[in-house]
Amino acid sequence: MLLCAIYPHFVFYPAYLLTETLFQFFLMVFVFLMFKLGEEFSPVRLVLSGLILGVAVLCRPTVVYFPLFLFFWYLIFHHEKVVGIATALVMGLCMILVILPWATRNYLAFDDFIPLTTQSGVTLYGGNNLDIYQNSGARGGWLPPKIKFTGISERDRKSVV
Repeated sequence: MLLCAIYPHFVFYPAYLLTETLFQFFLMVFVFLMFKLGEEFSPVRLVLSGLILGVAVLCRPTVVYFPLFLFFWYLIFHHEKVVGIATALVMGLCMILVILPWATRNYLAFDDFIPLTTQSGVTLYGGNNLDIYQNSGARGGWLPPKIKFTGISERDRKSVV
């Protein structure tokens, strides 16, 4: 955490109103709770860490699969496998409990199952398309897709990308 305190990008991020700032805060709280959970097990910390992870996922969905990773980690390395698996499942369920209202809202708004984000893989497509691979100057970067998404519903956008 000390490295985060002196990392230049993390120092300047709070000056901007971005989801990354909020995400990093909740992720650090989650990591702190996980360390505390490792030192001394507490059901309150377990539920709280799952809820905090759910809020972090709502900010940036990149950590949505962490409970699955935790499940396999406990399955392989934890000496009490049942306790470890139950820990991962409770954390995952608490995370889903936080995400569920947003997923319900998306279903009602778009009439399609869009649990977290409406980006539909545009970011992934922008970094992994034929133009990126053919243009040596663009490798490792991001190019906006040539497909225009204006006037396309979310359901149709998912099928294009």
